[in-house]
Amino acid sequence: HCEIIVNVQKSHSVAFARYLTPFLNLFHSSLMCIVGVTENGKPTTINSGGLQLCSNDPFAISFLSFLANVVGSSSKYIEMDGVKTELAAFFTPLRVQSLSRILLQLFSFYIVPPSKDEANEQVNNTNDHDDDFEGNDDLVQWQDDPEAFYLWETHRCSDENVGSAAQNLFLALVESSSPPLSCCSKVTLSFLANLLGNVVSQRLAVEIECGISTGLPCEIVSSALPLGPPAANLWHGAKNVEIDLILQWDAMFLAAGLIGGISLEGYGPGGGGGGG
Repeated sequence: HCEIIVNVQKSHSVAFARYLTPFLNLFHSSLMCIVGVTENGKPTTINSGGLQLCSNDPFAISFLSFLANVVGSSSKYIEMDGVKTELAAFFTPLRVQSLSRILLQLFSFYIVPPSKDEANEQVNNTNDHDDDFEGNDDLVQWQDDPEAFYLWETHRCSDENVGSAAQNLFLALVESSSPPLSCCSKVTLSFLANLLGNVVSQRLAVEIECGISTGLPCEIVSSALPLGPPAANLWHGAKNVEIDLILQWDAMFLAAGLIGGISLEGYGPGGGGGGG
């Protein structure tokens, strides 16, 4: 039923305007719950139901797609004062920043092995426990053939993948710079810029990945996480905080690259600044 709501809003955005607020509240709160964070974006203390979010979770994809479609179609409501007020009241700077933080975590959560031993055990037992492993076959491919995984990743679809759906919503927030959501772009870009300015954390991530810094206490690495501790339902509760640190930086650089890509598109053929 969630997918039906997403399709109706996308196809009939103006007619759907009267239902925006209740579904925005429902889908946003449901997304926070399924990811494992509170309404203000703080990780919950325990994993809800003991389940890890899978990369192809249809509910998470629907929630992300709905929010992205609403943000992307916000210009259609520019003459509808009531709807403009409702959207501005929902997409507050605090909520946009909290949402941006979660989206960055969703960019690459699915490829993180909980630990080397547990990841190897999962891969080795996949044939014996196909039902239990359903939705995590991307982890197997990442372990067996990273290059093939990268090629698959570049062609993944936002209708089938949580990470891609999160990227779409993040870019929608970045590109939404006109009323009624004029704050979204400024808040999201400022948030990312501040994160990228954390030189100490970035250097530590590089040193860990290159093997320069090893065996550091968990407390030190945890304090350097630019996005803070992972949400409860991502990454098996962050059993490997060093991988969390590396992939958080990977997600932020990916976000910067995506923003650069859409900026270049605006200056390409047919764009606003193609004069060179």
